[in-house]
Amino acid sequence: MNFEKLYINGEYVDSTSGKFIEVENPATNEIIGRVPRGNAEDVEKAALAAKEAFKTFSLTSLEERIEIMKKFAVYLKENLDEIAELITKELGSPIEFSRRTHVESQINRVKKYIEIVKDYEFSRRDGGALIVKEPAGVIGCLTPWNYPLGQIIQKVVFAILAGNTIVLKPSQQTPLVAYYVVDGFEKSGLPKGVLNLVTGAGREVGNAIALSKNIDMISFTGSTKGGSEVAKLAQETIKKTTLELGGKSPVIFLDKENLELGVKKMLDIVIRNTGQTCAAWSRAIVLESLREDFILKKKFKDNFLIS
Repeated sequence: MNFEKLYINGEYVDSTSGKFIEVENPATNEIIGRVPRGNAEDVEKAALAAKEAFKTFSLTSLEERIEIMKKFAVYLKENLDEIAELITKELGSPIEFSRRTHVESQINRVKKYIEIVKDYEFSRRDGGALIVKEPAGVIGCLTPWNYPLGQIIQKVVFAILAGNTIVLKPSQQTPLVAYYVVDGFEKSGLPKGVLNLVTGAGREVGNAIALSKNIDMISFTGSTKGGSEVAKLAQETIKKTTLELGGKSPVIFLDKENLELGVKKMLDIVIRNTGQTCAAWSRAIVLESLREDFILKKKFKDNFLIS
């Protein structure tokens, strides 16, 4: 797999910047690859390719798009071990967690999305009106580092099934697995220009995506600060913008029943993926009457986990 090219209009091309970003294994500090440091010019090439592809891809049938997605799911399964090993190297997660959560779960997610879209109501009658849901256009997808494959799958799969085209910018910390996504879709018969990959730094590539007049919508997952900046820039061209931003998810304890089990599950979820999960229960809301029992159980679990 050649990580030193961008993927635009169905071809692997050099970035106009001529610069690269090194990707480091966080467990060993070893440099495991490098990707192009894309810029605004690269983004515009990708956006124009996606805009042109949208003219025909948006008119394809749902059945055609589903067939492509089925082949993509097969590709992920056939390359499961290789993809999991790469995620372990660029993210630092244990190999079994990479296999089970970062890859196998995403294959199941693709299959589930296919089933959902089969029954989705793209048009309906409301009195004398016909309401039709159409593709949004070119979507700029900006994904974070913590679930490098999963976040791409969640954005790209539904977008393609709905007939949209995409400019994808993965995190500069974990960009390598994105190359398997574009390779998989290319081998599954996705028309050129539908999915374009521009790697690089957030402030350069991400901001250029937000500002591009040829991109119709932004889907961003990441920090609150980063999302705020992207949203402000996107408003200059009145883009539809969806943001999934950082936060602290609570677990609520209301009584003593299953308190020990609840504490164990809370700590397990916080530790999983080194706590870098949007749904991690990183704080607890506990009734005053349960406070002492909760603290004792948490101390026990902390000591147990440390040992």
